[in-house]
Amino acid sequence: MEYAEADYYYGEEEGNETGEACEWQADWEASFSLLPALYTLVFVLGLSGNGLVLLTVWRGPRAKRRSADAYIGNLALADLAFVATLPLWAAYTALRFHWPFGAALCKLSSYLVLLNMFASAFCLGGLSAERYRAVARAAPPPR
Repeated sequence: MEYAEADYYYGEEEGNETGEACEWQADWEASFSLLPALYTLVFVLGLSGNGLVLLTVWRGPRAKRRSADAYIGNLALADLAFVATLPLWAAYTALRFHWPFGAALCKLSSYLVLLNMFASAFCLGGLSAERYRAVARAAPPPR
């Protein structure tokens, strides 16, 4: 069978008796245990790290807070929203890509991942603009 450049051919044909169609399963076996462990590690580190950032940024008096603290605190909140989904994705991967949590939790976790992506981008953009403004308004160095 001829394949044009636009067609996608993955090497699986009817009657393939060499076992090539099952090779991908062996490649994924390690990921069923490695990815959940990695997700769990990121969950623990992300939860503790972002929690510590929130404690540090928002514990002090309001009068001493800088405008950058609002961006950093909101960035930590966005990261916490993402980190909260990692146990679900770890279970999903450990169960060999079976989602046992229902459609509502699937939509919520996908929403939180997208929320993190956009909130992080906007917070980093705002923080960059605020830092640029602070540097641009700084007094010139003495001559």
